[in-house]
Amino acid sequence: MPQLTLELDENVVLSTCARCGTESPRVHGFVYRDGNAWAVYWAELYKDHPQHPDSRALVTIALGEDWSEPADPVNRAWAQLDVWPDHDEIRMGFIDPTAILDQAYFGRPLSRENVLSDARKDAFLGIADKIVYGDPRVAALLGTSDRVD
Repeated sequence: MPQLTLELDENVVLSTCARCGTESPRVHGFVYRDGNAWAVYWAELYKDHPQHPDSRALVTIALGEDWSEPADPVNRAWAQLDVWPDHDEIRMGFIDPTAILDQAYFGRPLSRENVLSDARKDAFLGIADKIVYGDPRVAALLGTSDRVD
């Protein structure tokens, strides 16, 4: 089984919630598989918004086997997941992309329908799990800090 590790970008950016206009932190990081760059992620952290007070994370993951400068981005793709706590479980589901990423670098966006039938679906889910339990900023929001990664 491949070893996944995270590299956190310590910068936190405020973004505006598309649903209610409240500012939320957006965190960023990188995912390595067996020491090799494999994915880039962003997680928008929602908590205590007036119209949707439950804690949630909107996670965007760009996945690629080769992130070197000459690599062709046609082999990269990205997807978004909605992630939320439900009692003692974490729920997640793919959604149609709402983010805008540079396709010339991050590859093409996968709709919910496309990612569900894509061979990389399980890779996206495995990365999302790593982020939920391994990024302390996301884990603190979702209540997974005390669970083993």
